[in-house]
Amino acid sequence: MPKLKAKSSSISSQLKKMSKNYTEAKENAKTMFSPLPEGEYVGKLTACELVESKSSGNPMVRRCHTVSEGEYKGKNVYDNMNLFTKDGPRLEFLAQWLDTVGYEDADIGDLEDVCKKLNKEGYDCTFRVKHSGEYVNVRVLEVGDETCGEAEGDGDGEGGDDELDLSTLSRKELTDLIKEYQMDIAVSGKMSDDDIRNAIREAAGAEGEGEGEGEGEGEGEGDELLQAAVQFCEANEIEYEEDDDAEALAEKIKAYEFQEADLDDEEKELLKALEIYDEVVVKPAPKAKGKAKPKFKK
Repeated sequence: MPKLKAKSSSISSQLKKMSKNYTEAKENAKTMFSPLPEGEYVGKLTACELVESKSSGNPMVRRCHTVSEGEYKGKNVYDNMNLFTKDGPRLEFLAQWLDTVGYEDADIGDLEDVCKKLNKEGYDCTFRVKHSGEYVNVRVLEVGDETCGEAEGDGDGEGGDDELDLSTLSRKELTDLIKEYQMDIAVSGKMSDDDIRNAIREAAGAEGEGEGEGEGEGEGEGDELLQAAVQFCEANEIEYEEDDDAEALAEKIKAYEFQEADLDDEEKELLKALEIYDEVVVKPAPKAKGKAKPKFKK
């Protein structure tokens, strides 16, 4: 019986033709699946929905922003905006976001409809990305094509007051500017519009980007402590709730003891920052002092 020559696999043939594509894919994968670095980006909202937390059942806003310019163009960054903590509602970040994207007059009861509308329409924006452990925080800074362009330019220099003509802004626009950039300026009825403009220039000149960044760093430090505590709990199989804050996690960690020798430097610093180090860390017992050995003359 004659031997039949096996036909080469059609799949193998197709795969060989994709060799060049695979080489390119390996390069793209290096950035596609890595976290978006901290910084400010020009992009757009591409997804938004109001969902329930699987662990607590509390509502939270799930968002996706996509970078539209620069080295990371096309990369997505996802975040969850929790509306509750163990102490109750926490709506300040939600209010700030809705105010920035044009829904400052929306009622909290309309949030689901607002999210559906934003999911459908989206918006162009500049946003800031900060990391807190394995979590990502996204803060929308400005919305709109024109403001996005201005914000991108401002990032390379000093404040935006040199590019923004304050003399063209009305009193309401000036106060909105103060609110948007969270400047430490108390506007009173006795102040003229020029007084407000001068106060803005002084605040921008004295603090520059430091004012906005300082607040972000303060929030980031608290978030970093929280996320470090979360990671510690996960590493040591300590149960916790998704909406636990750092204080609640510290109480749960206090139910355990840890050998000092088993902790690395970062874990020790975390427990000290949570102010529970002496309560949970077991230090090694001091070695007993032996008797001095007698010396003998040679």
